[in-house]
Amino acid sequence: MSDENIIDVDQNETDTCEEITDTDTISGEDKSENISTNEAAGTTEDIDADYSIDEEPGESSENTSCSEANEATTVSGATASQVAETAGSKRWNEYTSSTDLDDTDELMILDTSAKANKRTLLSKLADYVLGKLADKVFAKLETQNKTVIGALNELNSKQSKTISVSNVTDIQTLVNSAMGGTNILFHLAGAGYTGNDLPKDTKYGYGSGIIFYRNAGSCKIVLIPEGSKPVWKMSDWTKWRDFANNIVD
Repeated sequence: MSDENIIDVDQNETDTCEEITDTDTISGEDKSENISTNEAAGTTEDIDADYSIDEEPGESSENTSCSEANEATTVSGATASQVAETAGSKRWNEYTSSTDLDDTDELMILDTSAKANKRTLLSKLADYVLGKLADKVFAKLETQNKTVIGALNELNSKQSKTISVSNVTDIQTLVNSAMGGTNILFHLAGAGYTGNDLPKDTKYGYGSGIIFYRNAGSCKIVLIPEGSKPVWKMSDWTKWRDFANNIVD
């Protein structure tokens, strides 16, 4: 068989490869058996000559090669698809971490009613959790109201409204900061007292006392100095009085 004929066969092989599908019948295996039989019988014809004589259209060994190539391509194509799919997915610890959360960040949830995955905002999740906490009944709370908000309100209503303040430098400033229904125990700052509303006796600057504050129009102040008689006044008075109602200046 000449080189020219071999080239023609190769060209035919290329054209045939383009048309082979997975359902094509592969007959090259029979030819391989024929070749092996001929060789065992001592046949001196070369392989090219044998193929030229015995092969029928569409049943050449070249078709076997093309079919094997197509089969390999099909397997390789599936493998490439699987690799691409695998490469597109990540394990949980392969995602980057986010520490700066925002209300507009999104989460994926499963809507069990619709049986579908859905997106939701982080702010919606926060509102949902807070709403659940507000309505949740905690049996172990030792208050009459067993919800968080109700228990806090209950404790706040029972909280003592008597507070204590040390090193007061100005009684009037303390009065102005008081809240309704508050009793304020105080200790003056002594030499550090800067207000100008005490009796002239310097001993009063080292005194202690209490403010009975109902509201801005009803506030009584009692001052007990060290070594002098106690005095009292209303917050809008300019002069102190002793408990015999005498002015102490």
